[in-house]
Amino acid sequence: MFGLKRRHIETMPIFGRNYMRHVLAEYQMAPPADNEVPAALKAVIERAERDSDDLTWADLFLLEKYLLSRQTDGILKRRAWFLRDKYREIAGQHAYDAYLQSRPPDETDAKVDEGDLRADLDRLLAALHWSYSLTPIRERIRTGIARSTSFLLGLWLLFVVGAVWLFFLQNQTLIATLLLIMLFGAAGGFVSLQRRVASVPAEGDPLVGILQLENASASAYLAPLSGAIFAVLLYLIFLGKLVGGPIFPEVTAFNFYLGSLGWTSKPPTDIAVQYAKLLVWSFIAGFAERFVPDALDRLVARGQQSMSGATATSVVIGRGTGDGGLPAPKKDGAQPQAADSEKAKAEGPQHQEPGKEQAKPGPEKGEG
Repeated sequence: MFGLKRRHIETMPIFGRNYMRHVLAEYQMAPPADNEVPAALKAVIERAERDSDDLTWADLFLLEKYLLSRQTDGILKRRAWFLRDKYREIAGQHAYDAYLQSRPPDETDAKVDEGDLRADLDRLLAALHWSYSLTPIRERIRTGIARSTSFLLGLWLLFVVGAVWLFFLQNQTLIATLLLIMLFGAAGGFVSLQRRVASVPAEGDPLVGILQLENASASAYLAPLSGAIFAVLLYLIFLGKLVGGPIFPEVTAFNFYLGSLGWTSKPPTDIAVQYAKLLVWSFIAGFAERFVPDALDRLVARGQQSMSGATATSVVIGRGTGDGGLPAPKKDGAQPQAADSEKAKAEGPQHQEPGKEQAKPGPEKGEG
C-alpha cells in the first residue's frame, strides 16, 4: 500500500491529539462523580492527560460520546446545528438531503423530545468520527500513489531519454522511435492513473474511497506498462494502414527520423508533422485505456465480417455443383441451369452467335 505504514492500530496524528485536549478541557469543566465514569473512559482520560502517543480516534470518540450524553438540554440544542453543519460538509449535500428527508428532531421546537434529539446527535457524532478516523488514511494513500508514480515516471523518463539518444547516435532510428512511442504511452498511462486517483471523491464514505484507492494503487505499475504496449500496437495499426484520416499520422516506414522534429522556429516539415501526430497518439493510447482495445475489437469485427462474406460467397458459387463447386456433368442434353445462367451473366453480349445482333431500343415506326 502506497504511503501507509503497516500498523495494527491507526493512532491519532498531532492535530487529532490537539482536538482531544479541547474535548478533555470541556469535560474537566464539570467532572462527574468517580462512580459515574466507566472504567474504559477512565483509562482514556488518564492517557489523554499524559498526552500519550498511542491515543486513537476511538478513544476520542468515547470521550466525546460520553460528554454528549451529559450535556444539558440548552447546550444540546445549540450543539445540534453545529454537528449537522459538520456532517453536511463531510458527507456532502446529497447525503445531507437524505438525512433531512428522514425528518430528524427539530431542536427549535419547544416540545422536542430530548431523548430523540440526543440519539440523533449521537449518530451524527459517530458518522463524523468515522470520517475523522478514515479520511487521513485515504489522503495518505492518495499522496503515496502520486509520489510513487511520479518517481517511477521520472526513472522511466531518464532511462528512455538516455537510450533514445544512444540509439540515435548509432543511427538506430527504429529502436529510438519505438522507445519514444513507449515513453509517451507510459506517460499517458501515468497521467490517466493520476486522474483516477484525483477523481476519488473527498466526500461520502471514506471507507469506499480507501477501497477505490487500494484498487488504483495496484494499477501504479500496470498502467504505464499497458500504455507502452498499447502505443506500440497503435503504431503497428498506423503502419498497416488499418486506420486513416487527416488527424492520424501517415506512417510509411519504420525509420522515422528523430531529428525531424527540429529545435528551431522554422516551419516544421511534413515528416515532422507526422512524427508529432504519432507521439500524440502514442500518449492517447496510454491515457485512454479503452482506445486501443476498442480499436482492436472493431478490427476483429471487420475481419469476422470479411470472413463471413467470403464463406457466404463460396457457398453460393458451389450451390448445385457436383464436385467442389465445379459445374455438374450434363445429363441427356440438359444444361446446368444455375451454372450456365451465372456464366451467361458474366460473359455478357460479347458471346452472341455470329450474325445476330442484340436488339436495341429505337424509335417506333411513324415517329419523327
